Amino acid sequence: MMSRKAAACLVAMVRPSLVLLRFMFGPILTLAFSGINNRIARKDEDCLLQDVQGSLSFLFEEYGGRVIPSDDVPFPPGFDYAFVTVSLGGFLLRFVRGRGELGVCLAPEFARSDWQELPIVLNVIMKKDGTQPGEIQDLWDVARELRPHMRDLIALFSPLQFTALKCKLEDEVYAPARTATEKMESRINRRLYGR
Repeated sequence: MMSRKAAACLVAMVRPSLVLLRFMFGPILTLAFSGINNRIARKDEDCLLQDVQGSLSFLFEEYGGRVIPSDDVPFPPGFDYAFVTVSLGGFLLRFVRGRGELGVCLAPEFARSDWQELPIVLNVIMKKDGTQPGEIQDLWDVARELRPHMRDLIALFSPLQFTALKCKLEDEVYAPARTATEKMESRINRRLYGR
């Protein structure tokens, strides 16, 4: 077994060579693999888009939905995530799929970064307990839940009603969730640190 001093000496001798190799070949490897990553990400995005168009065709046929670039999402996204954003002339729907999960968010056209989770908004519309959002199984599940409430969503995401929706979400969903989280943190801190 090598002593610590010998190992440190070996690392000091080999390290400059490895740094030089990384400097020389790093950009080439990055360029080579970024093309593969981009192709995989485009394939995942195209697959999600086809699934959205097949499962939620009414968005395009009845409501004039059109796919727009997800400019605020870095490309290629991390892991196997794919994003598809659909503009519905008043609000945006964003579908996110990756790592075995599916998510759907909404934002008004006039506030494109103010995303709200679809299950939470639907719970507020249906006057259910908004603190426990329903789980989205697949895009067909989204279609079943979304279709009957499209007119309500168009109205809620209008400039006149969106502020009221945000206040309602804050009062009924986000503030209680924050309070519950703070209570849990306090209990954990008392147990761990006696505070």
